[in-house]
Amino acid sequence: MRADPRGVARQRARRPRVMGNEGGGLDLEVLYLRAADRIKNFKSCLNLKEELRKLREETNVETLKQELDKERGKRLDLEQKMNEVLKSRLEDSPPQPPPKAQSPAANGTAMNVNRG
Repeated sequence: MRADPRGVARQRARRPRVMGNEGGGLDLEVLYLRAADRIKNFKSCLNLKEELRKLREETNVETLKQELDKERGKRLDLEQKMNEVLKSRLEDSPPQPPPKAQSPAANGTAMNVNRG
């Protein structure tokens, strides 16, 4: 965006000039422009720092997502290996008969009843 030449001329007319001791004249406009450039550079530096901070945050989020995906993959692999081991154990062991239900008198838990 460019300022119109008449606006620049008006701004220059408003700024006073200061004369130095040597009579060469120290132009406040030059000082003003230098200060404005320094402010622009400072703002630019702040913007770059903010962008860098945001980028670091985003990068950290991406790193955490990758680590989470790796851990999920490890967990799934372990679950699959456990299932395979359990399945192979069931296939390798001979079938066992189901436990028989015992009567209460056979296992010694029958109660003595007093008849009287």
